[in-house]
Amino acid sequence: MREGGREGGREGGERRGEKEAENLSEKGSSILYSFSFSLPPSLPPFPSNNSAWNQRWFIVHAHELSPHHLMREGGEEGGNTEATAVAAAAAIRDREMAYAWTAIREEGGREGGRGLGENESAWAYLRGYLKETNFKAVGWKERLLALAEEGKEGGKEGGSVCVPLMALAVEVHEAEGDDASLEEAVVLVESLGERWDRTRRGYWLKSVLGRINRKLLREIGTPVGRG
Repeated sequence: MREGGREGGREGGERRGEKEAENLSEKGSSILYSFSFSLPPSLPPFPSNNSAWNQRWFIVHAHELSPHHLMREGGEEGGNTEATAVAAAAAIRDREMAYAWTAIREEGGREGGRGLGENESAWAYLRGYLKETNFKAVGWKERLLALAEEGKEGGKEGGSVCVPLMALAVEVHEAEGDDASLEEAVVLVESLGERWDRTRRGYWLKSVLGRINRKLLREIGTPVGRG
């Protein structure tokens, strides 16, 4: 009897322990998704602070773009949960790209009214979301390439260009993948290496140009786009 009682007590204790662990797990999950995941309406006073951009990226991806959150939100709205989750993710990315673009434009306005700032952190943030859409987010390809074309013409006349914009335009052309787009990328890369960003000349003319030439099935010694 005593042994049976001990076994019964042990089993009861194990069940209580499992229940408590389950409750703690649910409570922890609730805390995870409610504590410190409110997205700040703006970055700290110094938008050039890379840590601030990294923090915002982490918050968005750990919470708003997490599969758990997206599927939960989709379920609450009803209908096709997966389709709703995809639409919700696209809306979040659009919001964050617009946020970064606003910061870029505001910085440009503060620095002599050139229109576009060159804060690498803001550009990297924008680039990250564009890469998640394979550079196919609606309207962004057209916007960036049009601005890059304007900048390229201004650069020919001896004016300065926005290097992060040109670098992003190279990636947009690469993502398109057809020969015409890749040749446009080559023209930008050569200009970056030879005129606009000479401090990274080796990177542009060896690493990036070599990568694009391989896509074009050309020899690195005969780069295209020189006309």
